[in-house]
Amino acid sequence: MLSLSLFPLASSSYLHKYAEPPIAILKEPGPYGTGPFILHSGHSTTFHTSAKIVLKANPYYWDKRFPKISSIILVPAPANPQWAIEAVKNGQLDLTVARYSLTDIDVAHPNIEISKLPGPLTIAVFNQRKHNSLWLQKPLRRALNLLINRDEIIDHFLGGNGRVIAGLLPPSMFGSNPDLEPYTFDPTEGARILRNFMEKERTEVHIKLLVPDFLGKLALIIRAQLKPFGISMSFSALHPSAFFPLINVMRYSKEALQQQDWDILIASIFPQFDSFGLFSSFFSKDGIFRWSRKDNLFDEVLERVSLEQDIHTQKVLLQRLEKMLHDNLCCLFLYDSPFILVRNKRVGALGPEEDQRTFLRSVRIAPTPGAAR
Repeated sequence: MLSLSLFPLASSSYLHKYAEPPIAILKEPGPYGTGPFILHSGHSTTFHTSAKIVLKANPYYWDKRFPKISSIILVPAPANPQWAIEAVKNGQLDLTVARYSLTDIDVAHPNIEISKLPGPLTIAVFNQRKHNSLWLQKPLRRALNLLINRDEIIDHFLGGNGRVIAGLLPPSMFGSNPDLEPYTFDPTEGARILRNFMEKERTEVHIKLLVPDFLGKLALIIRAQLKPFGISMSFSALHPSAFFPLINVMRYSKEALQQQDWDILIASIFPQFDSFGLFSSFFSKDGIFRWSRKDNLFDEVLERVSLEQDIHTQKVLLQRLEKMLHDNLCCLFLYDSPFILVRNKRVGALGPEEDQRTFLRSVRIAPTPGAAR
């Protein structure tokens, strides 16, 4: 039995009756996919989750060696993460996967093993397409990058379970640039640049921030960090079903894009996407989340990546794109935060083969017990 924090899964009949675009594209009865398990009962979508979801082994799976498990029962994770962890300890659940704070888990408990799984990257994107956008000014983008304390965010929002990132691609992803360094927290220099910018432009800086609701606490931390420097901030924390359609540029005319008055959006991106797809979504001329200004050189390099067949040349071009984004301060690159798999020891090794000591060396422990989750 498993407990997952997010597992979109539903039958076609459920989606046909209840779902909204873009999920409601499954209008026919199916079946869908060729995976090792089939949906037996229950559902879990953005809109509603049943009390239990049952998957059965697919007897027609193409690889006859698998699946080796006859059934999987998925239990939606409650808001309190301790419930699932305690259930794994006492054997009620076999394993749970979530973006837990390390303060949630008694890693020395004799009944459990923990492993790390790739989690999402979290970045902030400037709205450079609004009318008279201040975020076209590189000094303002630089000031904000220097004024945000990413280590404090990781400690107090993630409970230590995170790492500051320097670019759009995680270190293990194809095309990641190992030569990039994260922006450092430098409040003295950031305040100086901000002060000069406001004097030159004769303006105050007020930020309207958009976040999905599960990042609402992150927005509060950033607002508190920026307040001492004279930056005021308001934010809207939206359900993902409202957030992602709102930031999709394809739904707007040119005039409507210029009327979007928010300043920054914060999004979590799953690194399972391919490198080219990540760049394209946020920074290509046709990207569905491209709120940055048009950059002909960036579009030219991105097009070369799409046409290039030599894998080494592809990697070099992607690393060049990473450096361009970094040097032009196109984003606030914040952090990545791995998922933690907590497994009862009586269950076989279902997760990655990574021993507990290696895991604990690679993830920082929050200094403050009970940090915000």
